Amino acid sequence: MRLHILVPTKRFDEAKQRLAPALDDHRRRVLSRAMLTGVLRAAARAGGAGGRWVVGGDQEVADLCAREGWAWLPELGRDLNETLVRAVARCAAAGAGGVLILPADLPLLRAADVETVLAAWRPGRAVLVRSRDGAGTNALVLPAAGTGALWFGPGSADLHRGGLEARGLEVVEMEVPGIAADLDVPADLARLAADERFPGDLRALVGARTP
Repeated sequence: MRLHILVPTKRFDEAKQRLAPALDDHRRRVLSRAMLTGVLRAAARAGGAGGRWVVGGDQEVADLCAREGWAWLPELGRDLNETLVRAVARCAAAGAGGVLILPADLPLLRAADVETVLAAWRPGRAVLVRSRDGAGTNALVLPAAGTGALWFGPGSADLHRGGLEARGLEVVEMEVPGIAADLDVPADLARLAADERFPGDLRALVGARTP
């Protein structure tokens, strides 16, 4: 069945507020834009996906999506999870059998990571990749029809697993380092700076040295 990719994001000037102790407003804005661009390009290079969507943000995000060849949707709900449920329904209406939800802050993401997750999905199954700390959800593939509630936020991985299993779906968890590594807090900067896969443009932006 046809798989679509869905990336939720925020306005660049609203993103990554928890990095404020380490990065000023300008660098957080540029970093947010650069990470979203990197995610879109990596996902676009992956085989096995049909439609590609971004949801959230403002006209600056919409313009970036147009340049990168992604469809853009505005905020569709009162919060992230309501927006995502409605966005998945849009994907289903456009012919998606399943949808991969990816966050916009995965600086180590590669096309092969996306392909690995897409290849593991089949009807009746959900595929889950946890964040590095094991608590968050950094990738989720699920059937496009009849999504029901989603639980992105603190502790979302266990909530997703339990909720999706309660709907009768088989939940397969995968360890994919390029997806597990997100960038939310200053401690993540130091950890990523020690990883040779951390892109040079982002390394320069955050003032990190090459290991």
